[in-house]
Parts: sequence; structure tokens; C-alpha cells
Amino acid sequence: MGTRFRLFVQPPFEDPTSSPEIIAVSSPRGSVGPGPSDDRMYVVEPVGKTRPYGVNHGPLG
Repeated sequence: MGTRFRLFVQPPFEDPTSSPEIIAVSSPRGSVGPGPSDDRMYVVEPVGKTRPYGVNHGPLG
């Protein structure tokens, strides 16, 4: 069946009531590590970051 995980298709700050969707990838079960991560992908979720990536509230945003 592959590996399934949940992720937000849109950033949760845009709609706080949105739910994550179940995503299925063809990687064999157990081959995707925490995060999810493997040799070609990983999730970046920095500790202590106060604003989401891609949001610039300055004069250039």
C-alpha cells in the first residue's frame, strides 16, 4: 500500500480550522523516516520560529 502521512495542503495560518489531508506515496512502508523524510525529501519545522516561511510583513512583502 505504500506510506501515508498527513499534511496541510495550505498553511494552517491561512485557515486555522483546516484539517490536514492524507497523502500517500509509493515508498514502501517503513522506508520513510520521521518528519517525513528520506534520501530525497525532508520537512523543515524550525524550533522557535515566530512566523511562517514566505510571509514578509516588511515593505517588500
